[in-house]
Amino acid sequence: MNNMQFPIELLIPGVVIVKDITCETKKDFIIPAGTTLTKEHINRCQIRNIKYAYIRINDKNSSFNEVFNLLVAKAVKEGNVDKLKNLSLVYKYYIEAINDVKFDFTRYLTDRSQSMNPYKHIANVTNMVVTIGKYYNKKVPKKEQIPLEKLALASLLQDVGRIAFNPKILSTLKIDYMTTVNNLRKDYPGIPGNVLFRYLQDYHGLYSYLLTLNKDIDETVRKAILFHQERYNNRDVGLGISLKLYRKDKMASLMAMLIRVCDVYDELLYEGPKKNKQVPFASIPKVINLFVSKDYLYGEAVKLMFEYIPLFRIGSIVRLSDNRLAIVSRVDSDNQFNPTCVDFDYRYIDMKKERLKVINIVSEEELRKK
Repeated sequence: MNNMQFPIELLIPGVVIVKDITCETKKDFIIPAGTTLTKEHINRCQIRNIKYAYIRINDKNSSFNEVFNLLVAKAVKEGNVDKLKNLSLVYKYYIEAINDVKFDFTRYLTDRSQSMNPYKHIANVTNMVVTIGKYYNKKVPKKEQIPLEKLALASLLQDVGRIAFNPKILSTLKIDYMTTVNNLRKDYPGIPGNVLFRYLQDYHGLYSYLLTLNKDIDETVRKAILFHQERYNNRDVGLGISLKLYRKDKMASLMAMLIRVCDVYDELLYEGPKKNKQVPFASIPKVINLFVSKDYLYGEAVKLMFEYIPLFRIGSIVRLSDNRLAIVSRVDSDNQFNPTCVDFDYRYIDMKKERLKVINIVSEEELRKK
């Protein structure tokens, strides 16, 4: 468990506070530690101009508090840029407060509805992206470290441009930013001339970029949003640039490549159970490798993702192809999806000899039913 100072204005009902909330001007006002906050509690704090509360973070089984994930999804759905800016700062504190970042991949097997929810998808992607950023920063010199709040904000805003599907919003963008787009086309020749005359889904990153121009947002964040659909080494699609060769803003390129790989990974994780209930994650390495080979994804970003967000962690309970349960004892970096396993007496299982494969991750809920 970790405790974190959290802005009152960003809280939603359901969080547990770990320190008394008091008011300097109203000495008789107190919400005692251990209280699960309700909407009324939060409103009362805001009326009294109380800015922060200390909340409990549980990092035992997943990367982020479920309440926080819901908060992020809600803000993304609203398209509230100012709130998302605040959340990006909270992400920085949140991720640094968690000692050992873990992801519960079994939820991809049980929560079918989430695969259809684009707002939760963005929350998932941002969780992954800032996790990679946290560990990446430990390995590189300070001047090369990724600002986590910028990385989080770029991820949170990556798809806000999809609202340009609304003809009124697209019309407003055309009125406000036609000159801007024409100037952008000088640097990014792949942008179609009619991009503001009809909604083009493949260019939602451009619409997202335009929607942030009237906001106080760092240009590196904007560029990362603009680039997040670009290929690593292909000038023939998208904006008409190669992120591999792009030199004007290397940080924006790196952030965009990390966002892209996590975006693809999360989608594949959710598609798996629908496409193959027996072996839901079997196709992921094949698809990822194909994307890398076609320069759709940056290979180094994939390596970072699998290093810091492994599907199989040591100690994970998995189901084998003969329906046995086993414990993951080792994971090789170059063969993430075929871990070494032992039985519950910690005896080595010779997967090759027995012609076995790991077919699934087993959730705690499933174990309790046994």
